[in-house]
Amino acid sequence: MILHRVAKGDKANTSRYAIRLPGTDLEATFRQSLRDLIQATPALQVSIRGEDSKTSVFVRGGEMKVSDHLRWTKVGPGDETEPLLRTLEEQHGRAWPDVHRRPPWTVICTEFAPQSGPEDTDTTAEVEVTFAVHHAVADGLSTVVFHQQLLEALNRRLGDDNTGNADHLIMIEDEVILDPPVDKVISFELSWSFFLSTLWNEFGPRLPFSAALVPPWTGSVVATERNTVNIRLIELPSSAAAELLMRCKAEKATPTSLLHGIIAYSFSRQLPAEAAESFVAQTSISLRPYMRSDANAQNLIGGYCTSQSHPIAPSTVLALRSASSPIAQMPAEIEIIKLARTIKADLRQRLASLPKDDGNGLLPYVSDWRERWNKMLGQRRNVTWEVSNLGAIACKPTQGEVRCEINRVLLTQSANVGGPAMSVNVAGVKGGALAVTVCWQEGVIEVAVMEGLAEDLELWLGRLGS
Repeated sequence: MILHRVAKGDKANTSRYAIRLPGTDLEATFRQSLRDLIQATPALQVSIRGEDSKTSVFVRGGEMKVSDHLRWTKVGPGDETEPLLRTLEEQHGRAWPDVHRRPPWTVICTEFAPQSGPEDTDTTAEVEVTFAVHHAVADGLSTVVFHQQLLEALNRRLGDDNTGNADHLIMIEDEVILDPPVDKVISFELSWSFFLSTLWNEFGPRLPFSAALVPPWTGSVVATERNTVNIRLIELPSSAAAELLMRCKAEKATPTSLLHGIIAYSFSRQLPAEAAESFVAQTSISLRPYMRSDANAQNLIGGYCTSQSHPIAPSTVLALRSASSPIAQMPAEIEIIKLARTIKADLRQRLASLPKDDGNGLLPYVSDWRERWNKMLGQRRNVTWEVSNLGAIACKPTQGEVRCEINRVLLTQSANVGGPAMSVNVAGVKGGALAVTVCWQEGVIEVAVMEGLAEDLELWLGRLGS
């Protein structure tokens, strides 16, 4: 069933830790730090009972072992990017095992050979740490919370010789108090017009598109067979990322809206006009700024996001397609930035209206998610692509001597079987490099088109960031 496929999806935040402490047994220290974090974080202690039913609930895990959730490997010098992407593709295509008794998350650590300073006095070890988690447990920013708390725990443990046996059983308390759901920390306001229109769109008859109105291109129809993920990575060094931010400000755009413009240009350039007259883009939006003041918003782990759709009209697609022609009179850059400004204005208007008329306010009215997802089988997708931007992440511990820090972050996602055909995900560290990943379901969009998109993103982000 499609819910079975969708519910086993995940997000993964991969952060590279730089650790300045020669002689430390990193694996043992990480194990103990992760154990500390598990004991302090209820979201990491729960499994899911009845995942593929109407009555799925979180239940405490009972007993846990760190080794059930941690994979550790050591590698020497060499190409690091391609093995990482293949590992992430494998992880995102893997079903979560035994979620009824085993908390659905994992940490994958790759320890690289240490690098020494000029006089061998400043040895730095680097560990790539991937936190992959079931979508029902955590949203994108929750993965940031995880890494920031792991960084604090690791910084406390470094230099502590008393690591002990970090792998003996962790006994979970009889009562686990999870962070509150989104509708308990945000007061959603629903107008009657929004409420009724949403009901009509959900349960009303679907009207066929007229011959004169071509539906937006959104890839192939929803199907359960496609759950394999492909990932491509584009990285901008810190100098280029800073230039890109300044260019966005000068053009009255944002990195998120600019990415939408480049994606729309790339698809308009590559896809035939008769099949792709228009698109529907989507931006993921964090709801944490709208929480109650006492909600401790920056430290919660759960699902606290919404989204905004952006229809890309046929006239805009035509302009982008025309600008990609070798004989175009209007440079493509002008059309890309024009669309970026439009999407920025659209997002600003939506952000100003929240938390009014948001779909999260209707969650209590959904009685059977399985039935809702199953209705999507064989149907057109509503969205062509989604952009998720985690922003610039704090990369150093806030307490004690700084023994470790994070110098790279990248976000990836599993195939959204019933959602957008592909996603572009952005993350970076404050004052550092920017990582952009492209994730898509195999078979939903042609590989050549997605390779072309990755090339266009690298070209235009580099051009606008120089």
